[in-house]
Amino acid sequence: MNHLNVDIFKENVSRLIKAESSAIRLFTNNYIEDNPELKSYYQPTHKLSFTSIYNDAFYKFVIFIDDFYKCKYQSDMYILEYIQFFSDKHPLYKYLIKKIYNINYFAIKYASDIIKSDPELMLNAVSVNGSLLEYGSTDIKDNFDIVYVAVNQYDISYPVLQFASDRLRNNKDIVLAALACNGEAFKFASTELQDDEDIVNEALDNQGMQLEFVSERLQNIYEISLKAVSNESMALQFVPNKFKNVKELVIIAVRENGLSLEFASIDLRDDIDVVLEAVCNEGSSLIFASERLRGCHRIVDIAIQHTHIEYTSY
Repeated sequence: MNHLNVDIFKENVSRLIKAESSAIRLFTNNYIEDNPELKSYYQPTHKLSFTSIYNDAFYKFVIFIDDFYKCKYQSDMYILEYIQFFSDKHPLYKYLIKKIYNINYFAIKYASDIIKSDPELMLNAVSVNGSLLEYGSTDIKDNFDIVYVAVNQYDISYPVLQFASDRLRNNKDIVLAALACNGEAFKFASTELQDDEDIVNEALDNQGMQLEFVSERLQNIYEISLKAVSNESMALQFVPNKFKNVKELVIIAVRENGLSLEFASIDLRDDIDVVLEAVCNEGSSLIFASERLRGCHRIVDIAIQHTHIEYTSY
């Protein structure tokens, strides 16, 4: 690397570390990419002791992060991405990572594999946001204590169980904890636990729609299908065909949501009691009734009272 590039590098690092994140982004994306020889200073396997240039950049970044945290500025991921250019062999690397985590724990995705394998740091991370388990190493994802903490972090839109190891997705304690926070975690449980009656009952207590992922053996137990439909009427679509012809079960579903009539058997869609329950709940469910009942004036009149009907066989 020639002298001019070193000077330019020092000047840019000194200035850009103190600048806005957009400038840092420009620096990392353009300046380093345009100067391949500089990359040797950022390889974790580099054998040399850290140069004054590298240390200068690193310490300035640490100072910048300290100031950033103290001032409680809005977190900016472009700043956090900058950590990927520093070696995890630097004596201050772990300190830097901890500081950055205080700003935004999602910065872990840019950290080195050594950090992603650190039980202490990963435990701290998933304690704040369980979904950060995604970035952990294979060993971390198979660590019972870390995964247990992660799945206990409530996040209805992001079942954390999906990031656990196969072994732990087959662990009853882990799966039960995950279900308590997010019923949708059930679909990420092992096949064995999807055939476990205790686990299945817990899942269906949370979300009836999880019947979709229940083993065929347990779906064919009437009480299991009944629990799912009682919890969530549209789960009727996942019950075995033989239960879609059980009048008691279908009435429970359509009484809660008339549109679930769509998933009833052909015979029950021609049953006046079932169809009346459906249209009394939601008039537009008439579209799923048999042709015979769609032509019944009494049923059509009731349906019209509950919603605007566009399609009948009048």
